[in-house]
Amino acid sequence: MKQSRKKDKVREASVKCYLSVESENLFIQDALSRINKSYHLKEYDKRRLKELVTGAVKMKGALNFILEHFSKHKLSRWTKACLILGLYQLVYNERIPDYAAVNEFVQLAARYDNPGAASLVNAVLRRYLRESDSIEYPDVNRDPSGHIQYCYSLPQWIADYWIEAFGIEDAIKLAEWANSHQYPSLRFNSLEKRSPDDNKLTNQGFLRNPHFPDYYQYKGGGDPRDTDIFLNYPVYFQDPSAGFAAKLAGLEPEIIVFDIGAAPGGKTINCYEQMEGKGTLFAIEINHGKLKGLKKNLYRMGINTVNIIGVDVKRFYPKKLADIALVDVPCSGMGTLARNADMRWRLNPEDICKLQSRQEEILESASALVNEGGKLIYSACTFTKEETQNVINRFLHNHQEFKRIKLHNGKYNLKPESFTPNGDLMILPYHYDTDGAYVSLLQRR
Repeated sequence: MKQSRKKDKVREASVKCYLSVESENLFIQDALSRINKSYHLKEYDKRRLKELVTGAVKMKGALNFILEHFSKHKLSRWTKACLILGLYQLVYNERIPDYAAVNEFVQLAARYDNPGAASLVNAVLRRYLRESDSIEYPDVNRDPSGHIQYCYSLPQWIADYWIEAFGIEDAIKLAEWANSHQYPSLRFNSLEKRSPDDNKLTNQGFLRNPHFPDYYQYKGGGDPRDTDIFLNYPVYFQDPSAGFAAKLAGLEPEIIVFDIGAAPGGKTINCYEQMEGKGTLFAIEINHGKLKGLKKNLYRMGINTVNIIGVDVKRFYPKKLADIALVDVPCSGMGTLARNADMRWRLNPEDICKLQSRQEEILESASALVNEGGKLIYSACTFTKEETQNVINRFLHNHQEFKRIKLHNGKYNLKPESFTPNGDLMILPYHYDTDGAYVSLLQRR
């Protein structure tokens, strides 16, 4: 009985948390933080709660499609949430016994709604168990957009966009990635001599990335920040795709570097490493809320010689121009959909157009800070054409004093498909099972 009550407590918290995300438009992490303060769950149950809520939010498009197949009733918010979360466990979580997924959400419907709602939840969930084969999803050949939308739980506009930009086959690969589980990725500060041996890393769940040996995937249970590795060694979070901006720049000691849009600090640390801690490095970040995290990450790495500037790049007036300016622009984040469960439902096409204008403004301002012969690196964690190739092509059209340096796979041991015909780096997530990323390397003539 005690074990049953504990499970019910997690599911009850999951319904309330899901409703906070859906009705109050809270970000998942904010909703989880709030509910955890009320329920005082143990760490194991917190992980179960997070998995249940993030999974249901991510897959709610497909789950609503299933629900509409089995019920045409008008549902209260609470009852619908019970059904969505119950279906999520039946459809996507094979570890949960069917009877537990059904019975406990039925009890929650009875407790917070009414006996009729409980009967409905029971009927719909059990009918799914009996008749799941009766669900007819859109055929991939006749309706590829609908197929991606309902089979992979994505907004229609994203399905349409990916099909038009990359074709049906690659659009499906992107959809599969968007629903995949992404392990936290971490990297050690290469200038620090303290590093654990491989056995210790493996024992604590840190496995070397098969494509990028400088990075480790954390596949242990719980939070990597609680491990001895994170607490006692110079390691920081960074997806391998994000590290290419600094890697492609060709930094060296004793130069002047401006890292623009520096928070949370991963690229700043990359620059510091390549400069061997020598030279002048400015970390420029307009978002004052992110400055604290930037400073904390640099402090953890033992880096105290970076000049941290909390200002808009348009109002940054250095005494000397940069040899290299690395610009990490605010973007749609489409390259991070797999690890940001609610982002797919928050994005819309209008946002991308607005972001493109902002990106062009930032690139324009940053270009004025580059010395003759210096490099300007444009970086974004997205792969929409509007936020990447269009921005660079328009900039080069308006600035004849800059040229594009063509990148190619031979030098960086990357797949040929990771480069555009113009010579920019564009990593689609399924290339290496990473985030998506775009990097363009420009040089002032």
